[in-house]
Amino acid sequence: MSIKRKLNLRKKLSVDLGDYKMRTTKTTQKYLSLVLSLALLGSCAVGLGQEQNWVVAETKGSEDKTTEAPASQEQATEAISSASELALSLDGMVDKRETVYVMMDADGNVDKVIVSEQLNNPRQDQELHDFSTLEDIENTSGHESFTQDGQKLTWQADGKRIDYQGRYSGDLPVQVHIHYYLDGEEKTAAEIAGQAGQVTIRFDYEILREDLLGDQSYFHPYVMVSSLALDNNHFSHIEVSNGKILDDGSKTLVVGLALPGLNENLGLDRGDFDIPSYVEITADTDAFTFSGSYSLALSGRFNALQMSTTDDVEGKIADLKLAMATLSNSSKLLVKGVDGLCTGAAQLGQGMGGLSEGLGRVQGGSDALEAGVSELQSGLAQLSANSTNLTAGMSQLEASLFTAASQQLTQELGLGEVLLTPENYGQVLDGLGAQLAQVPSPASDAAAQKLTLVRQQLESVVALTAGVQTYTAGVDASALGSQKLLQGLGSLKQGLTDLGQGAQELTKGSDKLSGGLEKLKRNLERFDQQGIDRLVNAVNNEKVADLLGNLKGVLEASKQSDLLGGKTEEMTGESKIIFKTAAIK
Repeated sequence: MSIKRKLNLRKKLSVDLGDYKMRTTKTTQKYLSLVLSLALLGSCAVGLGQEQNWVVAETKGSEDKTTEAPASQEQATEAISSASELALSLDGMVDKRETVYVMMDADGNVDKVIVSEQLNNPRQDQELHDFSTLEDIENTSGHESFTQDGQKLTWQADGKRIDYQGRYSGDLPVQVHIHYYLDGEEKTAAEIAGQAGQVTIRFDYEILREDLLGDQSYFHPYVMVSSLALDNNHFSHIEVSNGKILDDGSKTLVVGLALPGLNENLGLDRGDFDIPSYVEITADTDAFTFSGSYSLALSGRFNALQMSTTDDVEGKIADLKLAMATLSNSSKLLVKGVDGLCTGAAQLGQGMGGLSEGLGRVQGGSDALEAGVSELQSGLAQLSANSTNLTAGMSQLEASLFTAASQQLTQELGLGEVLLTPENYGQVLDGLGAQLAQVPSPASDAAAQKLTLVRQQLESVVALTAGVQTYTAGVDASALGSQKLLQGLGSLKQGLTDLGQGAQELTKGSDKLSGGLEKLKRNLERFDQQGIDRLVNAVNNEKVADLLGNLKGVLEASKQSDLLGGKTEEMTGESKIIFKTAAIK
């Protein structure tokens, strides 16, 4: 069986809702495919959707009599439906794929939960063994029977894949809370129905499942996508937080994305970095009404971020810490050298004050001065020697980031191999943008936004590399200057031999030199304490290590699969939850 057939998003979904069965029309299938593709592709690109209608299925063998979507919708959703199929195929085949349908009233209260299970049978086994906690289990893909021993199921598969559904009565791992506001005042669904004014629809998400990894607990990392369609005859000035809006002339499709619990999982203060944890839609209306909302909870979306990526970042940080330690030591040696220079200048002044004790003492003072400057020059030389390592490390980091961006765009755009360098990235991104503009679609719009984000990130990297090169050039220039200063002190020593010819003038010059060196010393100490030490402390900050550790924890938590309907220990599986709220009329 081909991947396309196995993962075709347009197959009919038969959902047992108790007293009646419901099946999505083609329009609804396109809508769900659209929203799913948004979450799978990690973007907020949207496709065109119409009002969704659940219709009663006649019988299992009856013909699916549904109305074709208008041509404009057909064209707008085709690309995103295809992208969704591709994203699902990249996930790979699992033994058991689960879709949970949570039916809620308009205020977000859960009415019932139906679970649809898919047992893949790549080996075409005659029997499939399963584990399920569901009630009222029914085969929805054929007439294959099963036997049940407690919660153990044995399906007479006859080499086929089995699709079945049942009721779920346990707790959900994540909940969707929907709130309505009219002119800033919260209302129930019944109170806001038909009302006019400025309205806000807010989706909040509560994660009830926590994954314990070692001694650290993490909220299970769900990607939440909420969407609804608003009638343009009654709604205007529509806005959404962290989402996208698409207007087809008669209806406006609104889609928002949130990552609830990720701030807490990573240990980030929302005052410093606020990752979206809710979706909020605002609009003006003359009569509030809409056909309900869909929200998707997807787990396992972080699995694409490989653990090796975080390990590589840790390696780069370790290299940076080593370079910062060298820089700190060199800075302190520089301060120490200037301190010795100040001591020499003080000795010189004392020698001038005791000129009567002999020119020999003055000569000794000049020797001490020369030693201090020599130490200064040595410290600057060490600092300059590390400039090459710092520049090379920054260049390596720049090359790694350009390589990662090239690989990411190659995989996500599907426009052939992308090769970005600091010299050509602007031209290459312009070319990719031009290619996308030739085939306008919501997917290409999302890709164009991705290109803009990549461009901004690469521009920052190039600017940072240039800054490091400027800094190292300054250090090298200072080292050369200290060498010239040492040579100048040789001339000063020669001049001291003529001290007897201008003792008074030399004394004044010594006082000025001492004052200048003290000022230089104070400035270098301030630079060391407020500049170098702060930079070193920032790199050694434990928050960096904590963030990387928490990121690894999130990646591990993302891999913890947990199907509501259950599975055997040997099975691989994945689950998504679809929340559907009732209409407000």
